[in-house]
Parts: sequence; structure tokens; C-alpha cells
Amino acid sequence: MLKNGTPLRETGRFAFACLLTLLAYTSTNALESPRPSRVNSLSDAALQDVCFVDRLHGWAVGDRGVIWQTQDGGASWRLSDCPVTCQLNSVHFVDRTTGWIAGGWHHAGSTFTSGVVLKTTNGGITWQRVDDGTLPSLNQIRMMSFDQGWAIGHGSPLHASGVFRTRDGGKTWITVGGSTSTSWTAMGFSRSKVILGGVTGRLGSVETDLVKTNLLPPRPSSVNQIEMLSETEGWLVGDDGLLLQTRTAGAAWSQLASGVLPNVFESFHWNAIAQVGSTIWIAGNPGSVILKSSDAGASWQPMYTQSTIPIRAMTFVDEQLGFAVGDLGRILASSDGGRTWRTMRSGANRLALSILCENEKQVPFELLAEQAANRGYISGVTVLGMSEDISITQSSRTRSAVVHSGGASFNKLSQERIEAVDGLNPESRAKLIQRITQHIHTWRPEVLVLAGASASKEFLKLVEVAIERAALEQPTLQVAGLHSWRVNKVYHQKPKAGSISYRSEQVAPAISDTLQGYCCYSRWVNIPTGESSIPDKLYFELLSNESTAEPIQLVSRRGMMTGISYLKGDRLRRDADVQVVKISNSTLQSIRYRTTVDRIIDNAFAGNDLQKLIGELGHILKGLDALTAIDRLSHLVIRLERQHQYLHAMRVNHFILQEYAGHPFTERAYLSLMRMYTSSELMMQFARMATQNGTSDFKDSKQSNVARASATVETSPALGSNRNQRAIASTGSVNTYLEQFQLVERDFFKEAMDLLAHMKRNLPELSMDLRVRIPLLRVQHKVGASDNAAKYLRIWQSRQLFNPLDPESRHATWSQAAIDEVGIKNSLKSNMGKLIPARFTSERPVLDGELSESIWEQSTFDSQSQRVQFYWDEEYLIIGIECAKKESEVYGPVTTERSYDQNLNNADRIVLELDSDRDYSTFQQLVIDHRGRCADSRIGDATWNPKWFISAGQTESTWTIECAIPWSQLAMRVPRRGDIWVVKVSRLLSSEDQTRRKPETALLHIH
Repeated sequence: MLKNGTPLRETGRFAFACLLTLLAYTSTNALESPRPSRVNSLSDAALQDVCFVDRLHGWAVGDRGVIWQTQDGGASWRLSDCPVTCQLNSVHFVDRTTGWIAGGWHHAGSTFTSGVVLKTTNGGITWQRVDDGTLPSLNQIRMMSFDQGWAIGHGSPLHASGVFRTRDGGKTWITVGGSTSTSWTAMGFSRSKVILGGVTGRLGSVETDLVKTNLLPPRPSSVNQIEMLSETEGWLVGDDGLLLQTRTAGAAWSQLASGVLPNVFESFHWNAIAQVGSTIWIAGNPGSVILKSSDAGASWQPMYTQSTIPIRAMTFVDEQLGFAVGDLGRILASSDGGRTWRTMRSGANRLALSILCENEKQVPFELLAEQAANRGYISGVTVLGMSEDISITQSSRTRSAVVHSGGASFNKLSQERIEAVDGLNPESRAKLIQRITQHIHTWRPEVLVLAGASASKEFLKLVEVAIERAALEQPTLQVAGLHSWRVNKVYHQKPKAGSISYRSEQVAPAISDTLQGYCCYSRWVNIPTGESSIPDKLYFELLSNESTAEPIQLVSRRGMMTGISYLKGDRLRRDADVQVVKISNSTLQSIRYRTTVDRIIDNAFAGNDLQKLIGELGHILKGLDALTAIDRLSHLVIRLERQHQYLHAMRVNHFILQEYAGHPFTERAYLSLMRMYTSSELMMQFARMATQNGTSDFKDSKQSNVARASATVETSPALGSNRNQRAIASTGSVNTYLEQFQLVERDFFKEAMDLLAHMKRNLPELSMDLRVRIPLLRVQHKVGASDNAAKYLRIWQSRQLFNPLDPESRHATWSQAAIDEVGIKNSLKSNMGKLIPARFTSERPVLDGELSESIWEQSTFDSQSQRVQFYWDEEYLIIGIECAKKESEVYGPVTTERSYDQNLNNADRIVLELDSDRDYSTFQQLVIDHRGRCADSRIGDATWNPKWFISAGQTESTWTIECAIPWSQLAMRVPRRGDIWVVKVSRLLSSEDQTRRKPETALLHIH
């Protein structure tokens, strides 16, 4: 590492805030638990599990670290002190005195979780944490004795299977070997094995201390509980009406015969099973009915609870006495075998405010903070389905984020992936209307908010139909114990100019913070990449009002929750929250300081003074806590990346790692740097800029604790501004593009390996992640560490049971990338993605847009409406495109007048993304529309303007493209036979935005 002002010589000509000193940094505590809940919100915290050891002694656990205990058969419940504030998912006792609780939490700004195991030896009077802090979040615990036990939860790079075993009462846990799983959510026990169930319907088992995984046909519904009646017979329940039976100890599962249960139960999310002898009970969401079978499942009878609140867990002590727990802190009891139920305790009876979103991305956390955390209204969030580009475990994250913002419940109507309701077919639309109607009957809210400023008109229409139906008795829902409910007020979120608005920076006295400040943690938990937008204001418009005869305009101006009336017993508001709270001067000063920091950053962008800003970050952020500081820094990096100011982004990322080493929130900084340091596209971009500017001398910039002793940068106007380029400094008289690239590559590779070493010390879980290791494969090969790369792939491969039909794998881009790399290395095509040839041609086609030459007769990459073909010679990559015209499109004539980076948003177009180094992260993008117009970019930077040749043609039914781009524009050398690139192909119509594209990925094999 250089000292301040020392010229760069032997240590490399192209360096950035070098990571060598980072290796000496000490790791901070990465396991910070969630923000403690305010005491008055514990009463309505959702309960996740219940356990009774006899007719008198029982315990229930749930959100916000709540532990309820009874010693009189449920007649009264006492809240126990808990050493953690996270979600507690499972409780199990082996006798009256000794028991365990398992749970965990999602980290803000990180895709990883932390687990917790609590133990009591005095019947739950006191609890101690006994785990060593290295486990991921746990969903279930089961102790077979005082020492032996099992736990399941989230899989991770260091705990691949997500299954754990203890032999010392929970102090230490061994990760059971076997295949990788994203998350196990249920386990059942026979004498010979443990049977597992997980998200998206995945099933597995533990046999001879090895996890084996298979799939659950026919629906990808999450499994919520498994109960074995005997060594071979058992039941499992899950979302979307999932109810299956096994007679083979889990080797095979069967559904109930058609007609055994009314169709309405197909929309229930079954969460709980209880079993005594041959009697079985199942319950879930809604909680209005519990199904009972007295003949081991041959027939079922509905038992009505007189409560619609979802049930999360249930247990029966004997054939008569049973207990069920669920949302809003509700505990039910039955003393007649489930025929009748009575409420033993509850924090609320229904919701004051229900927020309905199309998907998890649209949750208005600031509204939730204002109404639930600040004003105390019992509020919940429900999403229609899962967004297409979000992880299958996203619901768990969103649920945690909602609770952190003050919400009392989170629910998902369907397991289906829904990007927008506009594209739903009539059958799916009708099903969704019924589920929204069922949701209203279940939660009986006073106010319903349709969230998402970009929500479609179709979404609003769909909900309006459901609201009208909910106000009337629906015979199909009456069968399930659900009855009509009229929502008093309905609002929908607007992008601007609503009759009610909330400023993100408005101060909320009861939570001693601004709405945005309070929701900072929640937003980073929900979307750990930080890509969610934070609006300055949230706008809402009143759609309907049943609370008063006054005009809508007058009611709307009074506020969202004014005008509603409810019985005191409904408990729609947390009592302590309605008191007026005066915010302290110190809190106000802290808020003003955050505002000042934001203004300084905005001014730096406006005045193009980013160099100075970055140099003074240590001083500017001095008064902020770690979470707030990393939040500001991460959003600063995102802004810089979007403006393609990668050098500045690198420096800020290094500052994050220097100042907050070991904090889980640093995950994004690590991934951002690894993405840059392994990207040949970025290396080419930097080398191009250096060559064009002819820079040859270093001039020290102002040093700071960001880049003390680092290489320096002369900065001209931002990249893309008037086509002026940033000058990259280097020493010596290097003039050629190839030489510049080699220097950049050498130093980037060194930084990447140093970054990995630093990651191993501070976030070891992340250092084993595919998002880190796949981009590193080429780097390790180049720096002589091929054996390490091969070893990692072997370990990863040994843990996989990859199946392209597996819902867990279908959306796992990095898992597919790993499978592809294993296949390439071992010449195995099994399970690899699409492999298409780029064939060598000695006869270069005439670029006339007609695709008339014989080479175009052989299709290589096609779908129903388009085909794309690749050929190559020693000078060019040659591409042919043929697309069927769409009736909905207007096709203008072919043009030969072209300029760089034309706006093609209103045209039918093909998007090609080429990844020559297979880092699966950064691409060179070529866009061509039906008229032959084009746009191009390299890792999003439109100032990259390669020289390429295009010809277009059209017939009545098709449009075609022939184009050729020199290899010198795409790579540092002409590919060799056997080389493999990654290519993504997508087609967008005039009405489709590029951000919504769903490319098809393939491996381009140079033949």
C-alpha cells in the first residue's frame, strides 16, 4: 500500500482505494438483532406456534419476541421476558420445566439471516439464548430428549441444507449434509427418518444423516406443517388449499378425492395440523373454520370458530382439549374436540387499516409507519401474489419489514407470480376477485388502501368488483364461515396530486423519527439491494366512503382514518399510542442533521463536485448511526452507478467497507465491487477512456480516509456529458488500447482477490455465495488459482439436486449459471441451459436485410414469434434476426439514416446482451428495431458507440435484420473455436418498457 503522495510504481499502474489495508480491519458484530418493539405493540403480535405438555401448562410464541405462558389451562396468559426482539417461529417442551424456542430475523441490506435458539429450565420463567450466533433463521425446532434435537430453516452457503441437529441441548448445531435448499418450513418424524417440506412445494427427507430432496407435484404451494400419524401414514398442509396424505412415509403423496371438500377451501392457506390417535384437525387462513376428521382422513367435517383471524398453529392435548394461535395475538381454546371454540386472549379483533398491493415491491412503508406505528391503528398488508423477479423467500422478508414498520399482519393471497393484473386471463382474474373478497371477509377492515402509485386501472377495477361483492353475502364463502363486510372507506395511491398526502420526511412524534427514517430498516429488509424507490410524498385519493353522508371531498381532506366508528371491544387502536407525545430536542437535531447530509449529497451532484464530497465523507457522516450512514452511502453508490461514474462508486464502496467492516449491511458494497472488478466490459471501458484521453501522469487528488494512499483520478465532466470522458491516470507511456487493458485487468484482478480475502474475514457467508464465486471463476483461472475455483464448484455441485422443473431453481439465475459452469468445465450438458451455436462461415453474407443466403436456413435461437442466428468469421460476429409482425404494432418503413443511441421505446425491437467473460453480471447491449434503427451500451453506458453494420427488411408478415459487428468492438481478441459466451435475447413491443423485459438466456458456443 502506498503512502499519501507516493508515486505509483512497482505496485501497479492502475489502482483504486486498495484493499490491502482492509485485510487488517477487525470485524464488527454482524448479528445486530432487529429494533426492539414498543411494549404496547406486543399484545397484537402474531403468534406462530403453541405447545402444551399437559392440560394446564402451555406456551405460545410469535412476532417481536413475544412469549405467552399459561399455567391454568389457558384461562389466563402471562407475557414472559424475552432476551431477543426477533420473530419466534417454534416452541417445544420435553416436560414442564425444559423447553426451547427457535426463530430469527432478516438483516437489512443483506440477503442473509440470523437464527436464535432460546432455552428455559424453569418452565419459561426465564429464557437464555444458547446458540453460538452462526445459525441462519430457523422455522421449526423439535427436541427428542433433553440433549437430542432437530431444527430446520433457511439454507445458506455455509449451511447449505438448512437442516440442523444438536446433541447437547441446543448449544451447538451440526448442519446435516445433503442438497441445498432455500428454506425448509415444516418437518415431521417417523422412526426411521425426518420428512421435510419447504417453500414452493419442495419435499425432502433426512435418512442416515443426509438430506435428500425431491419435488411435490402438482402445485408449487408452500408446505406449512407435516404430521405423521404412524411410521408410514401422515399428512401435510400448505398454501392454496394444499392437503396431502402419505402412506409410504413420505415417498409418495396423494390428494383427497374430488368432491370430498367444497371448492372454497382451495383458496385457504392451511397452516396447522393437530393429531390425537386417528383424529386430525387442520386450520389456517382464514381462521373461520377448522376441518376435523375422526377416521384418519377418510371424511372431514367443518368446525366453526366464530373468529375469522388466521390461525398459524394448533395443538390438542387429548381428543377434547385443544388450542389454536394466530394473528393479532389471538389464542383460541376448545374443550369439546373442536366442535366449539372460545377466545382466550386477543390483541385485536380485526383490522382498522388494510393495505392491498399487487406485489411485495409496492408496500407503502411510510403510510404503515404513520397509521400503525405513529397513530396506533391496527394495520395489515396483503399482496396479491409474488413479483416475477423476486426471490421465492421474499414473502418472509416482506413480512418482517411490515412488522418492523408497525404492521400487525402480513398475508399473500396467492403463490402465483403476478407482475401486473393486466395480463391475467379471465379464470385467474375471477379467482383473484374471489380471494380479495375472501380477504375482506377475513379481516373486516374499516379502511382499505390500494397501494402502488403505478397500480393499473385493471387492478383498481378488479378490487372495486371485490369490494362490491364483499358487501353482500356470498354463498360459497358462507360455507367457510365467512360473512359479508362493508368497507367504510377505500383509498388508492396516486403518483401525485392526491387529496391526502404524507411527506416522507414529516416527523411522527410517537415514533420519535420521520416516516422515512423509521422505515429505513424496513425498506432494506424488504429489498436488500436498495433498489426500491423512496418517494418524497405519498398521495392517496378517496374512491368510496360509507362512513358518513358528507361529500367525499370534505371527508377526504379530514384524514384517512377520520369518520370511522367502531365498538370498543374491536380494539382497532393500540391504547397507549393515542396519547400525544412530544418529540425531544435531541431527536429533532438528529433529524435535521440527516436532512443536512442529504442536501450536501444532492448539491454535490448538482454542482458536479463529487470528488470533494467523497473526500469528506468521514466528516460529513460523523453524526449518523451505522444504519443511517450506510443507507446514505449505499444510495450514493446507486446514484453513481446509474450515472456510470464507476470510479467514484468504487471509492464510496471502499469507504463503506473500511468504516463498517463486518456489518451485514455492507453486503451490497461487496457485491458492487466484485461486479466491477470481475467485469471485462468495465475494464474495456476504462482502457478505452484512458487511451482516448492519453493520460500518462498521476496527480494526487485530495486524500481522505476513503482512498488514503490510493491511485488518483483527474476528473472532467461526468461520463456521458457532452461526450467528455473521465481521464484515467496511469504511469509510463502506454499508448495502445491493448496495453491499457492489460494494466487495468491486472490491477482489477488483484483487487478482486483481495476483496474475496477481506470478505472471508468479515462476511464469510457472503464469500461462499454464488453471486461472488461465479464472477470470480475467470479471475481465479487468470491469476493461477484454478484449483480453488474447481474445488468450489465441486463442493457446490455435491450439494445440489438441480431440476429445471424445480420452482426453487426456476428463478435462481445464479444457480443456473453455476450449473452451466460445471457443465462447461466437465463437458456435461445435463441440466445446462440452452446451448446455441455461433457457426464459422467462410462466405460472408451480403447485408441486405433479406436473410436470403443459405447460412440463414438453419435456426439457432428461436421462439414462436422470432428467431435469432449467429455466425462468425475472423473479423465479425454476424447476426440474423427474423420477427413475425404483431397486429397491435404500427410498422414504419425501413430507414438507412441512423445515429447512435436512438430512442426505440415506441418500436418493436430486439434486445441482445452479450457477456464475453461469463461473469453473468455485466453485458454489452445491442438494440435493433423493425426499421433498422439501433442503440447500444456497455454496462449501461450509452457513450460506448461501437462501429457496426445493419441492414433491415420487411414483408407483410415479418421484419428482418442482418448485422455485423467487428470483434474488435466486443472483445480484446477474436474468439477461438470452443469459446463460450453468454447471450440474452428479448423482444419488446412499443408498449413495453425495457425494465420489464424477460430475456431468454443461452450459452453461445463458438463453433
